[in-house]
Amino acid sequence: MAYRVLADHARTLTVAICDGGLPDNVGRGYVLRRILRRAVRYAVEKLGAKPGFFASLVPVVNEILKDEFPELLKDPQYTMDIINEEEAQFLKTLNYGKRLFDKTANALQGDIIPGDVAWRLYDTFGFPLDLTCLMAEEKGLQVDCQGYEQAKLKAQEMSRCGGVADDDKTDIDVHGINQLQKSNIAPTEDILKYNYTANDSGQYTFELLSATVKAIRSGGKFIEKAESGDRVGVILDKTCMYAEQGGQIYDTGFISGANDSGILINNIQVKAGISFTKVLLRETLLLETPFKYHLMKIEEEKL
Repeated sequence: MAYRVLADHARTLTVAICDGGLPDNVGRGYVLRRILRRAVRYAVEKLGAKPGFFASLVPVVNEILKDEFPELLKDPQYTMDIINEEEAQFLKTLNYGKRLFDKTANALQGDIIPGDVAWRLYDTFGFPLDLTCLMAEEKGLQVDCQGYEQAKLKAQEMSRCGGVADDDKTDIDVHGINQLQKSNIAPTEDILKYNYTANDSGQYTFELLSATVKAIRSGGKFIEKAESGDRVGVILDKTCMYAEQGGQIYDTGFISGANDSGILINNIQVKAGISFTKVLLRETLLLETPFKYHLMKIEEEKL
């Protein structure tokens, strides 16, 4: 089946991209993105293919269809570049999303993947709902699609209500910095943001690291516990993320916590050497938790 999926999806994407379509988050672009990510998953997980394999099928499609669609031969490299770029973005989060899915599936008492988990797979890791449904079907499970829509609406409502007022409640001022210093919270170790490798295409790869939660801020004060769905500010003992400063925009990404939930990073500021990360929680967060947090940079707008 995997071979048929790849052949069909390669034809579809090659012709569509040549015709001006591009993977996107809305409209026909989202249809193309869903098709591409389904194909990438089959290539990687079912066939053990290396990155770039799917794009290598473009010349084969062009050769087969060149008589019916001679325009395919105009710029095949452009089509391959689009596919490779999309594949690279998805592969950054594919393993994390699969871990969350497998962990949820193994812990189920019944045969229904909760809707909030399906939404988290999309919202954080870029898994379209139909891809999650396919993965569930392969395990003899189903997805609570109604719960997915409810989680989606809740997330949209939280986003609309976030605004400046909510941002102010999680921010940190000079009084907050003074509290941290009196509590002997050391400046954040951020030397690891320089520890990366780059390939010939200019794509950067950062090492994952573990970090401990040293402080949580919400409602204009420091707290010891926050719940899933809360927007809070988090101070870690170390980070590989760039904060906003000197005209440079902050990094985006997520923190993978104890439940592999993918805690979204909304903003990163640095004050008095302390990196202050604003996040949307996907699990309960405790001060000085015994587990570690793994940070991973992603280009969120391309998911």
